Amino acid sequence: MLVPITAKCNNRCISCIRLHSESEAVNVNLDFFRKKFSKIKDLEHICINGGEPTIHREFLQIVNFFNKKYPDSDILLLSNCRMFSNKKNVEKLRKLSAKNLRIGATIYGHNERIHEATTRSPGSFRQTTQGISTLILAGFNIELRVVVSKINYSYLEEIAKYICENLKGCKKVVFINMKIAGEAFKNRKLLIVKYTDILPYVEKAVSILETSGFDVSLFHFPLCLLPDSLWKNNGGLTIDVSEIEFTDTCKSCLKKKMCSGIWKHYIKEVGDSEFKAIK
Repeated sequence: MLVPITAKCNNRCISCIRLHSESEAVNVNLDFFRKKFSKIKDLEHICINGGEPTIHREFLQIVNFFNKKYPDSDILLLSNCRMFSNKKNVEKLRKLSAKNLRIGATIYGHNERIHEATTRSPGSFRQTTQGISTLILAGFNIELRVVVSKINYSYLEEIAKYICENLKGCKKVVFINMKIAGEAFKNRKLLIVKYTDILPYVEKAVSILETSGFDVSLFHFPLCLLPDSLWKNNGGLTIDVSEIEFTDTCKSCLKKKMCSGIWKHYIKEVGDSEFKAIK
């Protein structure tokens, strides 16, 4: 279950799936969640997101609420991790003893120039990488997420090497093809790159990471575009199936049930000529 707690963020990402003008659209408090979940007894998965959830004034209390109410649930926190560059914030989160908490940390580049070309927030690369490193040292389960766009796709090999050298201890690395909505739709000419152009760089990045022992997943990479060797990395969907679609060609594909499909807006902007049924 998705649990957005705020639309506000301390980054101004060019690829955000929300419009920045909607930053006040979501901003709920702890009492709201106590009431909303009062009659829900069991949840298998909980995804706390935003905006940037860590800047919510009741962030820790909200995480603790879900941790206590659903002690056996898988809790995923999606964050840019800038707030965790402050060790005090990491210690506060550690004291909650949320044993099933995973942190999905987004990184866009291997250096300040590439990362901040997306975040449009000076200092965000240093804070994000420092925050991730501090969380790793504190023993948190970290899943790195690399959202791929025209800005960074040709640097995926360098990003993979940076992760291997500087962010050891992460449990998993996920490459995600960008959803074209919100700010990303407004800036689509600067961001959209064809899936087939991305793939050679993805292959190299996956090889580098797996050689170093990382678990790697690919989200929203249609199987017909991947070499057989990367089918094992198919990670499925990050969102509801209503956001994706299959082409007429997909109807006869043997791997359709395993495939993540294609972002709807991708087909509208780029077309569907890349996709071929697996026979």
